[in-house]
Amino acid sequence: MNKPSIVATVHTSKNRSTTVPEISAAISAAGIEDMAEIAGEGSQPSTRLSNETGTRKMTDSIFVEFVFATEDLEGAYVDLIDSLSGLDNYRSSRRDDRHEYYGRVIRDAEPASFSCALIGYEANADWYTLPSEPAIEMEIGTGSFSIGDKTENRVDLLIEMIESISGVLDEYIYAFGLDTEHVGSIGKGWGPDKPVTDESLGENRINEVSWLMLFGSELVAEYGREWLLRAPAWKRQELDDGAILLVASPDPTDYEQFSEDRDILRTYFDRRGNDSE
Repeated sequence: MNKPSIVATVHTSKNRSTTVPEISAAISAAGIEDMAEIAGEGSQPSTRLSNETGTRKMTDSIFVEFVFATEDLEGAYVDLIDSLSGLDNYRSSRRDDRHEYYGRVIRDAEPASFSCALIGYEANADWYTLPSEPAIEMEIGTGSFSIGDKTENRVDLLIEMIESISGVLDEYIYAFGLDTEHVGSIGKGWGPDKPVTDESLGENRINEVSWLMLFGSELVAEYGREWLLRAPAWKRQELDDGAILLVASPDPTDYEQFSEDRDILRTYFDRRGNDSE
């Protein structure tokens, strides 16, 4: 099977219809361990409130979406699940009755494992954070970042999972992570907009900076390897395949910090001529 080209995204679950009870029910129906048993004590979803207004600043999940330049979503999804099962310290499972493309991946680790749901979406699903290609989505409870270990170490596990998945799928274009403000502002005209669009991908550029960004080979060539590695980010890393990873801040659940650090990255990209505002 030909390896698909992909774009990966991460976003919080604000304005999203999928609920934790729905995911828990699917886990149970699939015969997989309960999330609390997988992740350890304290893994229940968390919500962050503003001290000034009491309004919700973080919701209970973040999402990592892999967007494909292929029509073979089923082949890519099955290959991903099967390939992850063969990696050291990974377990994966899929089911077909409740959702055609639904499964889970667990990264075994101490003192607490890291798990996510994997959900597939056909092309033209009209999801407002994405271009029009089909997608595979990782769903991760925000509580997973605050249990059993330092948040920075938990983020490292997430990054490792993203690297593992992108390595299985191969030939990815870009990955991006959205904070809560970014998710809520897309299409509203008052804040950060969609990170990539059909137009921006066609022009080999991003549309907007975000909390996590992984530049594939074509975008590295477009922006410049050294320029990306000089970006003012918390983490700058060159992967084995030559991709460049930028992570703005160490905690995707710390609203104030990632909002500030994302803005610093935006200024850096604006100076180069990126179209983000």
